[in-house]
Amino acid sequence: MPARHRYGFLRRIGALHDARHRGGGAARRGTGAGIPEPVVRKARAALEIQTGRCRKAWKAGVRMAMGTDAGTPCNRHGDNLQELATLVEIGLDPMEAIVTATRRSAELLGLADRIGTIEPGKEADLVMVDANPLADIANLTRPGAVALVVKGGRLVHAEPSADRFASLWPADARLP
Repeated sequence: MPARHRYGFLRRIGALHDARHRGGGAARRGTGAGIPEPVVRKARAALEIQTGRCRKAWKAGVRMAMGTDAGTPCNRHGDNLQELATLVEIGLDPMEAIVTATRRSAELLGLADRIGTIEPGKEADLVMVDANPLADIANLTRPGAVALVVKGGRLVHAEPSADRFASLWPADARLP
């Protein structure tokens, strides 16, 4: 298979997430929001079909990556990480979802030599949270969960609870 076709990029995982978890969409809001029952029924059926297709694609070995429509109306910057929960719902374990969002996305974009994994010579973007995301993927998106952020090897954010880790990255230091 040609390299350009090695990945199945399921661009609309974000739309699936929105329909399943956010306030938008007829399937989520239902008839209580004044949406006619036939429209709600059709939207819910379509949602289940889309969820099933994503699950089948994953089980068939389609490699997924995360992207974003951030910056468009209804797609705020910083919200796309919540899509990891949707990846877990369709069958990925939490580590597979994280790898999909990091390494696989970097590979798909042709940037794996610079980003996507933590290793010497890469840009060293890290996020530390206060609870284990492998135990519960929601630990990455819970309000207040982010304890420390390192961007390009430089500490850019540290909560007081992360003081014991913040000293690892003095403001003027860079990771190797």
